[in-house]
Amino acid sequence: MFLRSTLSMLLVAGFALAQEPSVAAVPAVPAEATTAAPAPPVPAAAVVQSATVVAKAADGAASPARPSAATNPPIKPGASRCTEAGQPGLVVEANTSNGETFAAVRRVLRITADKRTLVCREFDRNHDGRYDSVRHYDPKGEPTFEEIDTDHDGRIDLWLFFQNGKVGEEQRDTNLDGEPDETITFNDLGQISRVRRDRNFDGKIDEWEIYTNGTLERRGLDDAFEGRVTRWDRDAELVPPEPAAPEEKKEEPKEEPPASKKKGQAKAKPKAKK
Repeated sequence: MFLRSTLSMLLVAGFALAQEPSVAAVPAVPAEATTAAPAPPVPAAAVVQSATVVAKAADGAASPARPSAATNPPIKPGASRCTEAGQPGLVVEANTSNGETFAAVRRVLRITADKRTLVCREFDRNHDGRYDSVRHYDPKGEPTFEEIDTDHDGRIDLWLFFQNGKVGEEQRDTNLDGEPDETITFNDLGQISRVRRDRNFDGKIDEWEIYTNGTLERRGLDDAFEGRVTRWDRDAELVPPEPAAPEEKKEEPKEEPPASKKKGQAKAKPKAKK
């Protein structure tokens, strides 16, 4: 009796174990693999933009914020706009001349035993007491970006972004609301390669221009302002050929009638007979 009950209990336990998943079948997970989940894929455009920001941060240069009305306050008279001026180890040079108390040119330098490296340069171009042009440089002395007040109204309306010492992109504020609405991209040769515009100033691009070797190839328009190209215009349609000018008809010179047929001409009198 005891043996029969013991055998029944063993059969029930074996059946229960058979229903549970096998622990040995699950592979061991390394400890470092459990610390963070794999990151989702990032769009290519975001990768390029992030890489640019990281590269600038690694060089130690100031990363420009996206121009907007909030980051583009009116320029204060006499105030420096070089954000690097207060950093340790940098020297400010502001030379005045002709008895002026306000320096038209102001520089921030990093001076070492062997060289002087420009960090920031601001310039009062129209001598109104406000710095309307400010250019920033990386630790190697190469320009990174510049802000310019082109119309001297006290607010920045042009932003230049440099690549390898050359302007790679410029942003313009055409309606003077403090925010850029036109972006022009240049290739390595300094030629225009792409233009993006916000025609209705709603913060969204609605016009695209594509250039090849500096020549306009096609233009895309978002006529419905819904965030996508609704119409492409090609170069032949953008600049239609001028119609040929009609050929001028040359008037042939009129032949003058013989002297005998000219009107009003007197007839020759016959000679008198002898």
